[in-house]
Amino acid sequence: MTLLYDLAQQLDIDPGILRAAAIVAVLLLALSIYLVIKAYRLRAQTGAESLIGSTASVIEWQGKKGRIHVQGEQWAARAETVLNLKPEDKVYITAVEDLTLIITAV
Repeated sequence: MTLLYDLAQQLDIDPGILRAAAIVAVLLLALSIYLVIKAYRLRAQTGAESLIGSTASVIEWQGKKGRIHVQGEQWAARAETVLNLKPEDKVYITAVEDLTLIITAV
């Protein structure tokens, strides 16, 4: 604390003003850290990763692979097991592998 008072005397500033400025600086730093942590926890908003967890509509399907429609785009898709899907059936996107979406039936 004496460092703060020494600095205040050297600069001819009221120590209360320096104390208030220090408090504001600490609060801004804490807010910045909070916002950075919050941003890192957000789900992806763009790119193929943002599709994980979405539902899609089947365009065509044969066995373990086919094409699906999601968010206005057509994507190649595959399933881990053979699925009996028809056009317009709904599927759930579980992962992305290169440019292929991995799906399960809803």
